[in-house]
Amino acid sequence: MKKVLIITSLVCLGISALMLILAIFDVFSLSGIVSNLLFTLLTILSVCILLNNISSLLEKKNIYSIIIGVFILISAILFLIVIWSKNTNDTFLKITVVFSFITILANIIVSNVLKLYKNLLWLQIPAYITLVYIELVVTLLVFDNKILYEKMPALFFAIVIVAIALLVSLSILSKKYVNNNYPEKNKITITLEEYEGMKREIAELKERLNSKSNN
Repeated sequence: MKKVLIITSLVCLGISALMLILAIFDVFSLSGIVSNLLFTLLTILSVCILLNNISSLLEKKNIYSIIIGVFILISAILFLIVIWSKNTNDTFLKITVVFSFITILANIIVSNVLKLYKNLLWLQIPAYITLVYIELVVTLLVFDNKILYEKMPALFFAIVIVAIALLVSLSILSKKYVNNNYPEKNKITITLEEYEGMKREIAELKERLNSKSNN
């Protein structure tokens, strides 16, 4: 799954970059179907990046990562509807933006929690509190309610900076905890044929031991 996501991401990124370069040199204009195609590729790229972030957890069929994966796909579908629909309702667009933003933040929180568990709680908790605050302010702004932003815009941007700093710190410090939280990485994987061979050898050894004890 991870390889498919990486290859798809690279393809979408390459085509998008090429389209932007050609547009800069006036080979074609970014309008109409071309514009829709570009935004579609960027949407697919974003989906692949978000899914890749939790791909190892999805392969383990973790229920929380599966829920986030479903949210990511729903967000993508909503965005594709907005991109290709000619008459998009303003409320639908706002719901799409808010839902997608919630999905991104949930992706960040869930992936960190499942990787770190109770490690670095002193960093995790304030990071998630700042993300929830940012989500609340953004949601209110999207729906034309500036009550939390108008009174303290400086506070909002300060919290955004703090949130970024905390997430970067988590990303750096979490590396030494990740392997400890996944004991299955220390397991050896064998094929079914090897397993059956081991079973036969154990059975033969048991027979020999039994025959020796009988003698």
